[in-house]
Amino acid sequence: MDATQAKIQKLLEYSNLGQADEIRSLGSGVHNDGHYAKVGNREYCVRIARYKGKRGLVREADALKRLPAGIAPELIHFSEDTVPIDQLWSITTFIDGVQVKRLTTPQLKSLGSRLAQVHAIPAPDHDVVDEGEVTSDKTNLWQYLLWSCRSFYDPNEDMPDKQLEILIPKLKQWFGEQQKSLHVPTTKHLLHKDVGVGNIIVRGDEVFIIDWEDREFGDPMSDFPTGFWDIEAAGRITLIPEERQALYDGYSTEGGVIDEDRIQTWMTFDKMVVALFFANRIYKPREDTTPERLKAYRSELAKIVDSVQGLFE
Repeated sequence: MDATQAKIQKLLEYSNLGQADEIRSLGSGVHNDGHYAKVGNREYCVRIARYKGKRGLVREADALKRLPAGIAPELIHFSEDTVPIDQLWSITTFIDGVQVKRLTTPQLKSLGSRLAQVHAIPAPDHDVVDEGEVTSDKTNLWQYLLWSCRSFYDPNEDMPDKQLEILIPKLKQWFGEQQKSLHVPTTKHLLHKDVGVGNIIVRGDEVFIIDWEDREFGDPMSDFPTGFWDIEAAGRITLIPEERQALYDGYSTEGGVIDEDRIQTWMTFDKMVVALFFANRIYKPREDTTPERLKAYRSELAKIVDSVQGLFE
């Protein structure tokens, strides 16, 4: 048993789950490493934060506690107290299924149904995890954009990308105009905030949503563009009309109400968050950023900027 397996076994024993018969890696995300553990006929996913101080698993645990069964993995054990290891960790049920690059129309309908069930869950009336994440004014689109980009964009600094520099004041005004014409709800609801196919497990026509570390509370329509855009970029997928209708039909069957104007506005919002993130990575690259990665960032940023500029042509 190697050091990682020994660590996972320690967590299983700490959680009174028993001795594992099998332990294997499920891969690494941005903030967490995932592992499969089988104990008798029970299967678990053990997630361990890659860095100390990251709060993604706290958000994920909070979301899983709120969700009804059948939508996502069920939380078995979570500890903010990192004993018996010095990293945040959680244990959830393991969902047996596959990941696909594109969903079928029945799977999109299932996803719509799942999202409606998620969005039916109201936000708590107090802050959870991050200061301001519940009480901040998320109906002021520009202020919410700045809040969403607070870790990688400072509006008081010069923007090295000239196209973005020209675009930002136009968008600030545009968001203000949208603010007046759209009926963005003041009530906030549970959101996944990363519903791309990489975070979906498929079993036949049924889908399950995993990786809730980006969960937020806000306008339900803002969840759709985190997986689906009108252009293929940044991991988002473009849906043909039949696929989009299946997604919306699934949402409606569970009582969800689609507002396509709000979805389009949130799509522009999401594009800008991603564009500012890519700009940060290009002009303030990390030590481990390769030339290939920088080239990909520049290509994706150009596609997004061209798309958003279409609003003003």
